[in-house]
Amino acid sequence: MFLTTVSGVAIGLVISSLVNESKTAVLVIPAVLIPQIILAGALIKYEEMNKNLDFVYTIEQWASRHPDSAQPARSDLRVPLICEFMPMRWSYEALVFAQAKMNPLTSRQEVIQKKITELAAIKNPTEAQEERLEDLKDLLAILSGLQAKTPADVDARFYDIDRVINGAPLDRQVFRSRDKGVTAEQLYINTKITDLISKAEMEQTDYRNDLHGRRHLNVFFGPVKEYLGVRVSVLWFNSLVLGVSTLALFFLLYSVLNYQIQRRIF
Repeated sequence: MFLTTVSGVAIGLVISSLVNESKTAVLVIPAVLIPQIILAGALIKYEEMNKNLDFVYTIEQWASRHPDSAQPARSDLRVPLICEFMPMRWSYEALVFAQAKMNPLTSRQEVIQKKITELAAIKNPTEAQEERLEDLKDLLAILSGLQAKTPADVDARFYDIDRVINGAPLDRQVFRSRDKGVTAEQLYINTKITDLISKAEMEQTDYRNDLHGRRHLNVFFGPVKEYLGVRVSVLWFNSLVLGVSTLALFFLLYSVLNYQIQRRIF
């Protein structure tokens, strides 16, 4: 959110530096904001956009010798090239992914599942490891159905969950409650957002090949990005893109202002 705010400020300052009057800036701003809104992937989903927006894909189809023959399948979640230049596209993707994976419920579920997988992979576990595995399995079930009278009580129970995650034995009596109210899932899970991330994960792990027989990893909402053979978390990569683009805008602002100052001096 901070990077998004700073990026918006940078865009506004660049626009104001390029025009002579405030009225002109007001007229230019909608021309900059509207593409950000339309092409960010929120208002119109990329799978519903006209594929001709991705002119690289259009050129590939045009250059094909047999356009009517079967072509390698192309993911609907591929981002059109023109949309890659929209800062809001990177911000929206990162925010949606963070909401789906970094909320208090899902983040704990993934930690517990990771520990369960590690313990289950041990060939000859000790009695303590077996007990720990059973505790974690029960804890995962308890966490998935966690509920309390108020949202504050739900958050308080997360502290008990964290103690068990960090190695404390599971006391099942602590989590037995007849209080009916709100569930952790109601508080922290957005089904539509979860579906968006799940679809991207499925396309990343197992879907159709591209022209070179490789899997596409750079789909919208995908957990990882891959460029030049390097895989990076979507949060780190998108933050880097927003940071670099913001610095580039500030550098452009500096260049414009410096040129204007030099021009007035000489």
